[in-house]
Amino acid sequence: MLAYIILFVVMFAIKCVTLTFVKNKESTVVSTFLSGTNLIFLNTIVWFLRLTAMSQFYLLVVDNNLTVIPIIVGFILPNILFWFKGIKASLSDLLVRWLKSVIGHKYKTCPFCHESHLFFRYTEDLTAAYYYLLTEDDSLVGIGDFENSDHPARFFLSNDESHFDELVDTMLPYMLPGMDEVVYVGGRQQRLARELYCVDCQARVSEDSGVQFGEVLLREHRRERREWD
Repeated sequence: MLAYIILFVVMFAIKCVTLTFVKNKESTVVSTFLSGTNLIFLNTIVWFLRLTAMSQFYLLVVDNNLTVIPIIVGFILPNILFWFKGIKASLSDLLVRWLKSVIGHKYKTCPFCHESHLFFRYTEDLTAAYYYLLTEDDSLVGIGDFENSDHPARFFLSNDESHFDELVDTMLPYMLPGMDEVVYVGGRQQRLARELYCVDCQARVSEDSGVQFGEVLLREHRRERREWD
């Protein structure tokens, strides 16, 4: 009896997880996760479950093997449960929150003004700026430059902080690790200066060593503002 219960629970759990992924492919967070090998892995599991269910149906009908009923019920029941919008919404919400914890980050605000999540580095010739978010482990996430309408920076800079979490969810597929020292800014390739500044208060938030390999050591005590010529 225990073995039948285990078979049912395993099939039911796997089918619920895969079905939740399949039903939420249009979600930005889910579609970001389901790229490359992750999508291949999901499709493999889906087809494996289908073939398993078909073989169990065959054993039930042809051989009258009642021991396969827990597996069949575990395969069918999630589809029935997803007819109920409340259950579907709850599972979808759990999936998205879990994926955010896996592929997303919690982002720091400026250590000086404690308000802005947005930071920038000047190009070496001081003619343009490239923008970033800063993760809790002090790694930079590039969001591009304001002049490029395809870059997330324009959306972050054009909205106030109340929309920050919403923008992170929406722009997640277009945000990249901020390791590049040479980027396209203002339509041309330029090298970035090492210093990192806060967008709102203009304080230099990086130590004298500046940004190195996409990571930054933050200054916590003394506030400086960049002087404009």
